[in-house]
Amino acid sequence: MRRTLALALVAGFGLPAFAQDPPPKVVPATPLKKPGEDPPKADDKKDEKKPETRDEKVAALQKEMSVEQQALIKEYNAEEDKAAKDKLRAKIVGLPATYADKALALAEENPKDDAGLKAIQMAISFGRGGKATTAATKLLVAHHVENPKIADMVVALGRGASPETVSFLKAVLARNPDRDAKGRAAYSLAQGLADQIENAKSDEAATKLETEAVAMLKRIGDEFADVQLTKLPANSKAEPRLLGKLAAADAKGLGNIKNLRVGKAAPEIEGPDMDEKTFKLSDYKGKVVLIDFWGHW
Repeated sequence: MRRTLALALVAGFGLPAFAQDPPPKVVPATPLKKPGEDPPKADDKKDEKKPETRDEKVAALQKEMSVEQQALIKEYNAEEDKAAKDKLRAKIVGLPATYADKALALAEENPKDDAGLKAIQMAISFGRGGKATTAATKLLVAHHVENPKIADMVVALGRGASPETVSFLKAVLARNPDRDAKGRAAYSLAQGLADQIENAKSDEAATKLETEAVAMLKRIGDEFADVQLTKLPANSKAEPRLLGKLAAADAKGLGNIKNLRVGKAAPEIEGPDMDEKTFKLSDYKGKVVLIDFWGHW
């Protein structure tokens, strides 16, 4: 009887119920993890987004303005209607002021860090002497007088400088630890004084400004002669523009600036005309003369 049952089982005639169930599902063992090593969930990785840094915001703002400016210029060039062109021209002219305000807002978030300095530079450059420029200059005075990184920007501040900017440049010359920053601030001050001479309302005021400019140019030659106006790349083959040479050249022409003021007689000009005949500007005294100075580099 036992033998018959065994044969029946081997032949497959009616297996017991428990033998007909599917085998249990094998679950792989979970590896042990150290504390803090749990990887983020898939959903978390998908939704995770790296926050935009302030440097990235400043760069994005510069790119945004460039793209919008190019688009407006392209539209202006394609437009044929005069009234429409005038409107586009107004937009193009007013665009920097809009971005100066945006840059100022970024600077005001944190005017002390590198991104803040870049945003301040943008606001001053794009603001073109407007309210944003004035506000950004105040931030510059308050937070970056002693920052060596301003060496690359002070050169552009001399021409048409506001009283706040002049105060800033003087403070840089007195307190900034970087020699390049000090020398370039001095040169900017000399450039600013030259502009003031040209716009002086009296001979006395012009003479006083000239004396200050001469003293500043002499100081540049004595203390900062080997400082470059702008730092050249390491692999550049261009000849560096040294402040000592520039100051010496400026000093030679400084005395003529006060004679270029409105109401003064124009200095004599002599040279060949289109027909190679020698002429003098004084030959046209009493006549309206247009003088076109041009060149190419």
